[in-house]
Amino acid sequence: MSGELAPGWSYDAVIHSGLVCPMQMIQLCRLRRGRLKVAKADDQDLAFTGRIRYTGLPGLEVGASWQYQSDMTGTADTFDISATLFEGHVYYKHESGFGLRALYARWDIGDDNGLDPTTVNADTLDGWYLEPAYRFNLTENQYGVGVFVRYSRWDERNKAAASI
Repeated sequence: MSGELAPGWSYDAVIHSGLVCPMQMIQLCRLRRGRLKVAKADDQDLAFTGRIRYTGLPGLEVGASWQYQSDMTGTADTFDISATLFEGHVYYKHESGFGLRALYARWDIGDDNGLDPTTVNADTLDGWYLEPAYRFNLTENQYGVGVFVRYSRWDERNKAAASI
């Protein structure tokens, strides 16, 4: 479901198949492994995603999204480990050639039945980046070359040692 809240403001709301993460505690740190191709996805544990976005000024987009899944393990009755993802971003592109991108994302992972992500420091995973850019137009047709710098920090294991 999508729609417009007011001029420049839009929203999206989606119900979809969720993650199916491996049960080993070490692998709970690797949420990417929980994605399934559409043909293999099941609807055992649905995920809910919502997004709000502002595009009311030329060249600017500011948005935030939230996703929730009550059980990311994909097990029918054994475990119920919830997962919540928050993301916020800003994209800006000025006609002068200056641009800026920034993003922050964070997973919060719950626990249940003695399977506790905090035991391997995997209860929160987060990261962000900041990317200023400039585009030099070489011709009237807007052909050009651009330069950018990206500074990013992420913590895919909540500061846990790499050997975990």
